[in-house]
Amino acid sequence: NNFLEGMDFRGFIDSPGIQGDTTSSRFDNFFHPTYSPDLFSLPYTLVDERDLMLHFYERDPYVGHAIDMLTELPISRVHHTLPLTENADKAHEILRYMKVVSDKIHLFELLLDIAHDYWLYGNVFVYVEKNLAKDDIERVIILDPNIVQVERSYMSTDNVLFLVPDENLRHMIKSSFIDNDIRKLLNTIPDEIKKAIYDNKKIELNTDPYEGTFVHHIARRKSQYDVLGTPILRRCLNDLMYRERIRQAQVSIAMRNLAPKHVISSEAPLEDAEMDNLRDQVDASMESPDFVILTTFPINWQQIGAETRILQLSSEWEELNSRIAAGMGLRKEMIFGDGVFGDTKLGLDILDKRFSLFREKLKIFVEEKLWAPICYQKGYVEKDKNTSMILTPGLAFTRLSLRDNEAVFQNLFQLYQKGSLSVRTVLDLFNIDPDQEMDYLRDDLFTLNDSRFNDMLSSFYQEMGGKFANDPRFQKLIAERGFGITNSDAPTGHTQAYSSKNKQIASALRENVLTS
Repeated sequence: NNFLEGMDFRGFIDSPGIQGDTTSSRFDNFFHPTYSPDLFSLPYTLVDERDLMLHFYERDPYVGHAIDMLTELPISRVHHTLPLTENADKAHEILRYMKVVSDKIHLFELLLDIAHDYWLYGNVFVYVEKNLAKDDIERVIILDPNIVQVERSYMSTDNVLFLVPDENLRHMIKSSFIDNDIRKLLNTIPDEIKKAIYDNKKIELNTDPYEGTFVHHIARRKSQYDVLGTPILRRCLNDLMYRERIRQAQVSIAMRNLAPKHVISSEAPLEDAEMDNLRDQVDASMESPDFVILTTFPINWQQIGAETRILQLSSEWEELNSRIAAGMGLRKEMIFGDGVFGDTKLGLDILDKRFSLFREKLKIFVEEKLWAPICYQKGYVEKDKNTSMILTPGLAFTRLSLRDNEAVFQNLFQLYQKGSLSVRTVLDLFNIDPDQEMDYLRDDLFTLNDSRFNDMLSSFYQEMGGKFANDPRFQKLIAERGFGITNSDAPTGHTQAYSSKNKQIASALRENVLTS
């Protein structure tokens, strides 16, 4: 066994069991958790480990839902913030340009893809292809971690990334016969990479975002001397494999007991002819349910199904699910969605902190690796006597809504009412884009959609009602349209009486308007 090489066995050799005394042997009691027999079933290479983790993500509903939760919960609505500069026009110009770039690379979908590989594999390799002629980002894709090799010297903190293409890609590039479909596929690969593959050279990838096309490595939970991050599922693989063995054992028992077994016995001793006759009758009853078995002796018929043979492992499953959830940093109630807020408050606070740290990683990547080089090449730089600062927009996420924040909302709203908090912060709490909402309010101003428009009309009517009530033309209009009375309706010699009546009606109407 290779793992025994280099171990010091002097203590074992000096023991009596090694020298010929067979009554005791220290080898029988040898134990080490790293060399436990069940651990030898775990994958040995990183490629096999990633395949196994992908298998559990796609096939195990518990693991799949947990990874989806870790992926989707931190990536809520994202928006851009203005660069820090005193020139407001320049700040808005930079913000508009970077919004166009973000829409081009589909920033929101990109962040979701990064989060998926981050929580599933623990390592994300982001390939950013740039158009040097336009100083712009052409496309951003996530590389397969199996084709990227990471190396580092002992005295350096910078990783060196190499592209390791698979055999299929090597065969396509070196093949003399290339059809149209393969040609379209090869056209998406840069020429320098194809040439290096054809010449069997080691392909080193650029990691400097200011030197054109580059690859950025985002790792989860790695030490400074480690070259790769640690997948969150690695600590759960032993329990997942054990649970898979239990499931396979249950399936094997169920398959062997799909058809129930029949045990037929008789207390009285039977002759061979009677046994054969009973067996024939039983076979006939199996083929025809209406067949009646007739015997001259009593028989006992017992049916054995799978229910008495299936392993009762409910408590074992419960313990394994709890261990797997704890290994992934979640609580079982969160995955199933049947928990009580008071019981999961501490776990939600911890998860909120973890998501905040992950958001900070995404924020650093987008602002410093994607936006800052583009802004620098576009000349969005502000200089003073000693230093220069790249004017880069900020990436902001809306507040996480993992638990009930009613008390927090009330306190922040009171600060807003006192003028100590901006309306943008309040809108962010409810996942509302402040800039978009401002445009909506500007469009609705002085229209029927304005919330204060009806109040303005009511004030206008009250102010103008007193002025119009004393106007004879307004009195005549109300009398004609409201009551159908005109001076032409009055009989001869009674025009004055009708005019007096109109004045009484107008006076009463004016009093009602002023009262209301």
